[in-house]
Amino acid sequence: MRKSNKLMQAVMAGILLFTFSGCATNSVSSATNSSQNVSSENTNGSSTNSTPTNPSTASGVTTLTQSVISKELKSKDYEIDYDENSSTKINLLNDQINFSGDGVLVKDKTVTINKAGTYIIDGNLENGQIIVDVDKTEDVRIVLNGVNIHNESSAAIYVKSADKLVMTLKEGTINTLSGGDNYINIDDNNIDGVIFSKDDLTINGNGQLNVTSNYKHAIVSKNDLNIVSGIFNIVSADQGLSGKDSVRIYGGVFNIKSNGQGIRSKNEEELEKGNIYIAGGNFEIESVQDAMNATGSVVIDDGVFNIKTDDDGIHADVEAVINSGDINILESYEGIEGYRVIINGGNINISSSDDGINASNPNVTSNEPAGGRNLPQGNNSTDVTNTLNNNPAPPNDGMMRNGGGRGPMMADENVYITINDGNIVIDAQGDGIDSNGSIIINNGNILVSSKSDNGENALDYDGNITINGGILIGVGGSPMHQNLNENSSQPSISYNVSNGNGNDVELKDSNSNVIVSWKAPKTYNSIFITHPSLKLNEKYTLVSGTESIDITIDNLLTTNITRGSGGRGQRPPRSEEFQPSMEPTNVQ
Repeated sequence: MRKSNKLMQAVMAGILLFTFSGCATNSVSSATNSSQNVSSENTNGSSTNSTPTNPSTASGVTTLTQSVISKELKSKDYEIDYDENSSTKINLLNDQINFSGDGVLVKDKTVTINKAGTYIIDGNLENGQIIVDVDKTEDVRIVLNGVNIHNESSAAIYVKSADKLVMTLKEGTINTLSGGDNYINIDDNNIDGVIFSKDDLTINGNGQLNVTSNYKHAIVSKNDLNIVSGIFNIVSADQGLSGKDSVRIYGGVFNIKSNGQGIRSKNEEELEKGNIYIAGGNFEIESVQDAMNATGSVVIDDGVFNIKTDDDGIHADVEAVINSGDINILESYEGIEGYRVIINGGNINISSSDDGINASNPNVTSNEPAGGRNLPQGNNSTDVTNTLNNNPAPPNDGMMRNGGGRGPMMADENVYITINDGNIVIDAQGDGIDSNGSIIINNGNILVSSKSDNGENALDYDGNITINGGILIGVGGSPMHQNLNENSSQPSISYNVSNGNGNDVELKDSNSNVIVSWKAPKTYNSIFITHPSLKLNEKYTLVSGTESIDITIDNLLTTNITRGSGGRGQRPPRSEEFQPSMEPTNVQ
């Protein structure tokens, strides 16, 4: 259910369109905050932008430095048609449960499906349960045809054993599942979801599913959780969507309100798993913890996202990869965080109380050696198709921060942020783009505003930055003098300014032609600009409010900044309690 960029404009407060104008490789449009009106001209009509790297490989498998994500589902995952005459029908009438067909055992208010096949369920069941218990080689399809099931002490739908359960939401129906605030064990499995599956779970169809969890999670699979289509309204005491091996979403409309994480995949035993893959859909996520969190990687190929969270918008312990989509992280602690972050495209808007985009080793805290999960070593390049065998664990000599005060740091060569393309707007109260290793910019249109305090910078990196193309304007506090990789092919300007209160940033060439201009969203003490039009030994004028500075580009990085340092704040405490409306919002 892919929507155009117009949807992103409609759902964000105070949005207008900004345009980078110039040569074809740099002419794009993107929605941004109303205070962030930017224009740019590429005066030489050429650039050195690199071809974006897509981490996809043949056969529909995405291979990263460690994670392996299969993008292809089986044909049965997409099937929504069924033969009603050959299906078993189950009618729920609270105190009475009727069925016609094979494969059903009814005891009190528990319905057990014990045979492969298709089961059509309708009606209401208070404090009851549907159990699927078939051979591990068998598949079951459940068609929800307008059900309302509540179980006070366990899952409303429990897949005890199967190869896969396919749950089809019949078009035109509204299906409601809910649970109480304390579960009682009914077997050896730790049931902790309103829908709980020990095996693969696929949900498809064009109906609506409302899930309210008062205990822990809403929808859980202990293997793969696949969602093909449907309308989902989820209110959860903890995780909204949870898949141990993976969560893979191909379409649908999602309204998730979570006191924990919105979408979660966690597998710490099989290190190539624990991944989130999203190919499309429309998402409204409000969460106390991360909106998306994976112990492996997060890969987004498309979709429209509006996210509000007290924690990270997108968090991956390995790679966070954005290939396309309209991603609006309206409130967050950090917008996108990963061991490595790779952006190949998309329209990304981030508002954060700390860093906008952050890359760091999740196993390393300040003044501690690397340890814990055996994460792979990267290759500090834009190629993310390396295999696990070629990427051993990172060295133990990095000194990286994790929310504490900032002190001397050693760059982690396995950590990097790579931007190959995309339209990115960041409004951060910490650093705009922060890497505990390096930053690589090959293309894209990037606007970054960080807090004007010392130590909070538009760009912050413990290694160096490589710039080969793209347009970037960054404003923030007074940065440290940092390294620019000598292999960079595009010049940059980094200047402290004394009059950032006017918020206007402009760069002109020697003929007074405006190369780039931007009305920044807040005050600043420094400006960083890179643009394909910049040339060595050429003269330019940098305008900041009423201040005008004449600059001759004499190096790849031309700067008036000397050595300096600044402090870094700490992560604020999370909200003690998250109280979304316990009434699901109907999304049509």
